[in-house]
Amino acid sequence: MMCFAVPAWSLLMFIIQGPLLLEIDSLYEVYRGTTDEAARKALYAQIDSVSQLASTFAIANEYDKMVSEMGAKGTNAYTSQEETVYINDIPTNQLEKWLNLEAERFRNPQLRLFHTPRVLTMNSLVFNQSKMQQWWQEGYAHAQLQTNKKPSEEGLI
Repeated sequence: MMCFAVPAWSLLMFIIQGPLLLEIDSLYEVYRGTTDEAARKALYAQIDSVSQLASTFAIANEYDKMVSEMGAKGTNAYTSQEETVYINDIPTNQLEKWLNLEAERFRNPQLRLFHTPRVLTMNSLVFNQSKMQQWWQEGYAHAQLQTNKKPSEEGLI
């Protein structure tokens, strides 16, 4: 899950967390250019460590809290292959405030809490259709296997 923070709304946490986010970005740049597997593993451990530290400064459910203060109801989101949709029922007297919030969120997004989506964008699997298809088929087969397990196979009995 990613949390999009708006620095203007959570300035204190962003001031503390911002340098850590920059460090994560810098480490990923080094990681991307590193071919030695041992060095990559060490870099990834360092990225994970800094990411864990940065996540301690994130505000849980930050977006929900901000829109709830405006009186929003039914806040939700979903992503399909074609789009990501955000749903909010905003009171009409709060539309301008909500539009400003959304403009800031998309003008200056700050990806926080989890760094794994950045790894996916660097992975050639994402850009190779046959590898991606194989990956999905393997994931589906694994999920199907897990669904068909008997309770005794799961260690429940």
